[in-house]
Amino acid sequence: MASEVSKGVIFVFCFSIMWMGVGIVQLPMFYPLVALEKGVPGIYIGLVLSLRPLTGIIFTPIINRYIILLGLEQSILIGGLIYSCCFISFAFVTLIDGVDWFITVSFLIQIFTGIAQTTLTIGEQCLLLRYSEKGEREKNLGKFRVASGLGGMISPILGSVMYACGGFIAAFMSVGVGYLFICPWIFFKL
Repeated sequence: MASEVSKGVIFVFCFSIMWMGVGIVQLPMFYPLVALEKGVPGIYIGLVLSLRPLTGIIFTPIINRYIILLGLEQSILIGGLIYSCCFISFAFVTLIDGVDWFITVSFLIQIFTGIAQTTLTIGEQCLLLRYSEKGEREKNLGKFRVASGLGGMISPILGSVMYACGGFIAAFMSVGVGYLFICPWIFFKL
């Protein structure tokens, strides 16, 4: 029985990290197109693209310290909901007219996305290890990493199809809404 629970949890975490991989790759694919169209200088585009990983680096020690106090399951749920909302919000950044507002909103969304992504990755890896049998931990972490790479691999295909169907809004909305459906699935699987 415990093995079946473990396999189910590992599957949803792998699916989660795969979908995050889709989102991670979509930003550098499509954001520069819209930003250049809006007249955003290249330096700001680079800063927006680097802000999510930078935020993750800065907030990792803080998240590591407080994630247990909040609870891993609750942290994953909250992080997932924030991640979803960030991508849904990013879908509508194209509707902002002024360059300054466009850059400011992009920065804010990236900061929250970085915090959410870091929370999800830390929480899911902790629970992945908790639910894994001792002899299976390394193999399960390997599956987790492979799933992340798989998300990055399918992102250009999925993103291009969504971009062709509905532009920037559809590409980012698909990631946000997709993860919105994943959140309760993960939470109830735990």
